[in-house]
Amino acid sequence: MRIKQDINISQLIRKSTASKKPKLSDQQVAMLKTAAEVVLATGILAGTVAIAVIAPNLLSALGKIQRYGYSGYDRKQRFEKRQKDIVKSFYYLKRYGYIQLMREGEDYVMKITKKGEDKVRRLNFENLTIPQTSRLRKHWWFVLADIPSNPYRRRADLFREKLKLMNFYPLQRTVWVYPYKPTDQIEFVAVYYEIENFVTVAEAAKLDADDEEKLNQFFKDKSII
Repeated sequence: MRIKQDINISQLIRKSTASKKPKLSDQQVAMLKTAAEVVLATGILAGTVAIAVIAPNLLSALGKIQRYGYSGYDRKQRFEKRQKDIVKSFYYLKRYGYIQLMREGEDYVMKITKKGEDKVRRLNFENLTIPQTSRLRKHWWFVLADIPSNPYRRRADLFREKLKLMNFYPLQRTVWVYPYKPTDQIEFVAVYYEIENFVTVAEAAKLDADDEEKLNQFFKDKSII
């Protein structure tokens, strides 16, 4: 029975045609490392979806993260390798409870489980970045994190560590600065650690000259501005 199921899903992927959505952006794809991550991320965008609908976009996304390590493969062999990787990913994710696969006519429908949603949430958290948009106004963005030590000390430490990894400048112990708008990303991190009631994001048009100089030098050294 399992062999027959493998063949059916392989056939679905081979026969599927391009779909406009759901589709991962280039930025989202760049954060993913494996075929299983591509399947999960696409599934989150789609919700409950037929495999034949998302297969073309899975193949396209996987091609973008597998540009290297294929020396000696021709174009057809690379495409077939991606197909096999995706089929294996479906069964890996199903086996470990990240997705459900349900037969529906000649197709299979994929649904992300709670465990799968948690996995994607962790991936999103680990890969969180802030877009470097235009700085015509040259304003600064402050993250104010006045988090009570009891009972949130560990969460506060983890929050500060995450800001450090994201290259925020620690102006004070509870004040961090960034040159681009980080509202959505900071909200995501604060909710992740369940400290959103103690975190505020504010915009500042002008700073003390010494602070401005320190910030500009810090973010230039990081190649952020």
